[in-house]
Amino acid sequence: MALETVSRLGEDVSSVDRAAVASLAGVALAGISTVLMLQSMRVFVSYLVFVVNQSNRSTLAAVATGVFLLSGLSWLLIRVIGPRSVVIGATTLLALSRLTLQFWENPTARLWLGATALICWGWLLFALLISRQDFVALGTGFGLALDLSIRIVFQTVDTPWMPGFSAHLITIVLVGVLLASVYLFDLPNEMQPASLIGAVSLLAIGPAFALYHLVIGNLGLAQARLGVDFPGAAVILAFGMALGILVSALRCSGEIALVASGRWWYLWRLGLIALMVAGLRWFWTGALLGSLGLILGVAASVILFTELLIGRSAGQNVVPAGWAALCFTLGLLLEVGLLFAYYTFSGSPWILVAVVALFAATCLSGAPVALMPRREHGVSLVIVAGLLGGLLLLISAWEVWSWDDVGPDAAIGPTVTVMTYNIQSGFAADNQFDLDETARVIESQQPDIVVLQEVSRGWLVTSGIDEALWLSRRLHMNYAFGANSDDGLWGNVVLSRAPLGATRTIQYDVTENLKRSAIEVQVETQVGDLWVLGTHLDDPPDAGAVRLQQAEELVASWNQRSPALVMGDMNSDPNDPVIVTLRSAGFVDYGEALNAPAYTSHDHRRIDYILGTHDMLLRDIHIPNVWTSDHRPVVATVTLLPVQARTK
Repeated sequence: MALETVSRLGEDVSSVDRAAVASLAGVALAGISTVLMLQSMRVFVSYLVFVVNQSNRSTLAAVATGVFLLSGLSWLLIRVIGPRSVVIGATTLLALSRLTLQFWENPTARLWLGATALICWGWLLFALLISRQDFVALGTGFGLALDLSIRIVFQTVDTPWMPGFSAHLITIVLVGVLLASVYLFDLPNEMQPASLIGAVSLLAIGPAFALYHLVIGNLGLAQARLGVDFPGAAVILAFGMALGILVSALRCSGEIALVASGRWWYLWRLGLIALMVAGLRWFWTGALLGSLGLILGVAASVILFTELLIGRSAGQNVVPAGWAALCFTLGLLLEVGLLFAYYTFSGSPWILVAVVALFAATCLSGAPVALMPRREHGVSLVIVAGLLGGLLLLISAWEVWSWDDVGPDAAIGPTVTVMTYNIQSGFAADNQFDLDETARVIESQQPDIVVLQEVSRGWLVTSGIDEALWLSRRLHMNYAFGANSDDGLWGNVVLSRAPLGATRTIQYDVTENLKRSAIEVQVETQVGDLWVLGTHLDDPPDAGAVRLQQAEELVASWNQRSPALVMGDMNSDPNDPVIVTLRSAGFVDYGEALNAPAYTSHDHRRIDYILGTHDMLLRDIHIPNVWTSDHRPVVATVTLLPVQARTK
């Protein structure tokens, strides 16, 4: 009898261990696949913009919509071959496409590899959602946390963008864990019944991922809105994310069960929605409460998303699984529409309001959480959430401890080398992204001051990298960022080897395409302050009147301060009224000293300029023959005259 009891206890323990391993494998499967999807999506969207051509917006929208529609075809595959085969096949294809994406740098190939990874992730996620929602809900939240961890380690850079040993190793490890997880996971072969409310909850997928890309996982936005440095932004987002996944694990593991149903559930859900909305509102104001608001907004968003994915109210108003597939696909299309609108309108805060409103509306219609049995899944998932959250906080704490300023403190001059360069967000003339090559081009000219246009600080459509931060640290130069967009994440940058003084951004009153501005920076030199104005005027060929008004606003803002340089992409030929206006105001077009052919754009026009006031002497000007963008840079060496000489 005693032996039989011990044997039964051993079998019970063994079954619990197997269940724990299977549950962890399920969470890892959903989490790692989400990380690989997010990385692939940033590559896919960026190359879609540059390979297809950003001016052809109807084609961009059609391709993106088609890819996400294909992601929703998993329901047809499941009906034909079953959930188990879909999970195995989609996981294998996702692993292969993401691994190939890491090592094959051809832009067109990367576009379609990214699309393949997105489609396979959609098939995998839906197959898990209609069979084991508990795993995919927690795993998706864990995936957001892991993705944020990796981008904090690499200072906003995704592993596909900067290939190297560490990036390759992380990718191989992630793919290996993904394949191991599908092997250890108790693969489903039956679909769980879905309620109408549970199906509608799947609409949240689109707004939730849009919110992650645009706000709660955006390190550049946290810096821009709160005025903190990168380590500060990392700590704030990490704390919010860690809190969110820990509470989600406690809820879904049955450790916090008092709000599982009834009126308490509705109060809990309404409280989370109010916390998310209020927190993000505080954050957007950038006031003293902004950091706390972002922490609360991130945490509440993650908890809500997890609960929406897991809530199903099985047994009540059961609907065919096709309804769930329809809502899942519509959710993905919502993401496409929201992101397309956001970048079309230059980061408009009203689109963010729409994202939050749609997510909140879906949360209100969501179903109560169906809690996991404690004995089956136990505290293991809570421990994993705690470890992952701890890792996030440890990584961000390391950033704080190891962070140092990059630029020198000595004044430059009186002879300085200056450079203007439209870097097209790091995408070369052949559409290949290589921000390090952009840095090498700048480095080769040894400039003291650099003005850059088309710089992104976290836009999904331009790699998702904080390029101002990365270039500043790569080149060991101080930087000031002047935003064109409403969210403060796309615009002009001034890099300098000298200390930067007063800085301000001049937003132009009129625009034809994306919003435009100028950045004005006071640079310390050995003979006094130098005023540097960097700008990027509007680009449509028929927007001449708009460019002229922008140039007039730039001259008015300059207000005759001297010595001064105006540098940037003017999208105007030398005899255009824009350049005539700048010359009439007192600036000298140094490009007139160039020998032909003196063009800077891919269509052989000189549209990038360095202009200076009369109290500087031009020593040299040239255009390096490089095409690491769709523009060539312009480099000039000038000598600032002593104060006494300027008055003569």
